[in-house]
Amino acid sequence: MTRLDDMLEQLRDRPAPAALMEIDASALVRIARSREQSIVRNGLALAGAVAVLIGAAGSLASPAQASGKPLFGIPDTAPSRLLAE
Repeated sequence: MTRLDDMLEQLRDRPAPAALMEIDASALVRIARSREQSIVRNGLALAGAVAVLIGAAGSLASPAQASGKPLFGIPDTAPSRLLAE
């Protein structure tokens, strides 16, 4: 048992290997990258949900559907339409 204690004391007195210090930095970089990806993913989901809601509200309350004409179509009095007829 004393030999084991001596070995543990020697291990305690030694400096930590440099590779262990690099593990900490790489782990923090991975955590930061994961957090950034999560924020971007949540932002894209929120933007998509807002776009769907705006599109649905626009299609339900569109005056173009009531008149049967496209919202951004060519007006009946446009010169190009008059010349084509």
